[in-house]
Amino acid sequence: MPLQIDERNSSGSFFGSDEGLLDGNDELVCQPQDFGSVASAGNWIDDAESKTYQRIGLTITDPVTGDLTVGYIFRSSTLPDNPDTYITYNDADDEILTDIFFPSLKENQKAKFLKFGLRKTQAISLVNVCAFIEFKEDKITKAAVTIGCVSPTVIHSGKAEKYLLGKVLNSQTVAEAGRLAARDAVPIADIRSSSEYRFHLTSQLLEDALNHILNDKVAPLLPKIPDKHQSSQDVNLQNILLISSDCNTIRVTIN
Repeated sequence: MPLQIDERNSSGSFFGSDEGLLDGNDELVCQPQDFGSVASAGNWIDDAESKTYQRIGLTITDPVTGDLTVGYIFRSSTLPDNPDTYITYNDADDEILTDIFFPSLKENQKAKFLKFGLRKTQAISLVNVCAFIEFKEDKITKAAVTIGCVSPTVIHSGKAEKYLLGKVLNSQTVAEAGRLAARDAVPIADIRSSSEYRFHLTSQLLEDALNHILNDKVAPLLPKIPDKHQSSQDVNLQNILLISSDCNTIRVTIN
């Protein structure tokens, strides 16, 4: 399983010198979905050298459900590199992504994106969420909820999406969807935030996004030609967003 070891000194800081060895001060970062059930003492990996050392068992407790899952670390100089990775890139075609096209919202669809950072501009998100809802009369017929910064990549909250289908959007369903989204999050703790705080943000941001949709506070459909910002401090939206003449497609140019 892919993992990351962050070395910390005796005061718990990630900055500064340490002895270069894994010890109780350090932090191991991994994904609980890569863990599994408890292995018996005789259940070992197929590597002779690893059997001359003790293995380390890691137990993770889900803070929401209380469920336990276990992973194991083995020591050996003959183990092959782990081929698993969360992010892949193939540059064989010598290509670069410059444009993304996606359909604009229909009249019965609403969406809201929210992020939380530690400053107003150019901030790395502690958590971000996007909610997309399609309605037929008052009932939700399609729901998409994505969460960022709580996993190696942006993920869907399957629990929140499944729950919202067929529901009427109100204060009760908004609160329950937020609670369920936090159960899909697997955040780390770092110098910006604790994992507990990111769990809280996941729930709160989705509630805020859904409340924007519920109270009809989302932005209206984009105009066919976005307004130009005159200030040199602002971005010229016309150079970024190009809307087709029928406003059915949005093109984003990546710079």
